[in-house]
Amino acid sequence: MIKKRLLGDLLLLVTSLVVSIAVGEIFLRLTLSIPPTYEHIIKNLVDRPVRLFNANTSVLYDIKGLYEGADTVELNVSKSRFIEPEPTGPSKYRVLFLGGSSTEAINVPQAERWVALLNEPGYIGTYNAAQSGANTIDEYFTFLYLTTQGMKFDLVVLATNFNDMHWVRSFENIKRSFIVEGYKKGLHDYYDDKFRSKNFFKGLVEQSAIYRLTAGAFQQIRQLVSLRLPAIAATVSPYNVTQIQLEMRQFAMSGFADERRAADVTLMDRYPDLRDLKDKYRANAIHNIELLNVAVLGTGARLLVLTEGNSWMAPTSSFYQDLRIPRVMKSFEDLHEYHQLLNAIYLEAAKQAGALTYDLAAEVNPDSNGPQGGRYMYDDMHYTPEGCRLVAGFMRSVLHRLLESGTLE
Repeated sequence: MIKKRLLGDLLLLVTSLVVSIAVGEIFLRLTLSIPPTYEHIIKNLVDRPVRLFNANTSVLYDIKGLYEGADTVELNVSKSRFIEPEPTGPSKYRVLFLGGSSTEAINVPQAERWVALLNEPGYIGTYNAAQSGANTIDEYFTFLYLTTQGMKFDLVVLATNFNDMHWVRSFENIKRSFIVEGYKKGLHDYYDDKFRSKNFFKGLVEQSAIYRLTAGAFQQIRQLVSLRLPAIAATVSPYNVTQIQLEMRQFAMSGFADERRAADVTLMDRYPDLRDLKDKYRANAIHNIELLNVAVLGTGARLLVLTEGNSWMAPTSSFYQDLRIPRVMKSFEDLHEYHQLLNAIYLEAAKQAGALTYDLAAEVNPDSNGPQGGRYMYDDMHYTPEGCRLVAGFMRSVLHRLLESGTLE
């Protein structure tokens, strides 16, 4: 009798809890503003594919050990969302730079980044709108955004070829084409495939209004109790960039033997899937660059497309610390040839799209892949301050010729 009573009380308690949770769930959904669902986050992300840093932000990074003399570096972003220093005062010519991390010159002091070095007050104003990971389509939407804000430029410079191939591969994995018209849907499917919870019950819990409200409240409390600097000061990143790079390299190198190909084996022989990928890469590049070129020409400016250098063939001894991280290929030699292939396709695609082109990699690579290559890049594609000075030296005359005569001849 006692056991039956206890069982009945337990059943009543469980039933009451279930009903209370259900009622609470309904009440919360109807009355309270709760943190967004996964679907809302993804929709918000893909509906705004503009690759620019938030205005008036500042972050301080610890880069000790990254290259000789590296200590800390601060990323400051202007109210117009350009990487500082943004030119001040009028300039005869305004040049916009779009691209990924090599154009951003990530982890280099801002005044020493190659885009900043090209600024000539009163004559050429250089605006760095690059951001790590950006591809041609991102930069197409970024350009549209900037021009709708009333900004005008005389020349737009684009360098996105390596990031483009990454996204071609990623979209291939989800059976999508890497083109402007299908980009938002492709991004949604990519993030959905990559980040959605694979656990059914965990997914159900995370859809709960009570769960999401609790999670949101926890995040707010954590932010309130965290020690934060005033808004005018830089947010300090708690991580050492070099240590992260070293850990990534250690992981990559654990499965990498640097197996060089036999003389009679081509890159396509070793990586058969590359034949189809390079054709899709070429077709997508022509299509996307052409759309950007039309948009740029429509504002009275001209589009200049650049190739990107690498350091795969530089000796390890030339680096302060060798932070090159091999991906996709089986040898450094393959990676160097692969990058040269992408550069050649990208350059030809840009020409077919009607853009101006400059083979920056052909100028940089002899130094960055030479005996002292590690002086110019701290990993396989990112410039040191000395590398930025090298690039600026090549680019300065290019800008002068294009802006004054309209040709590189």
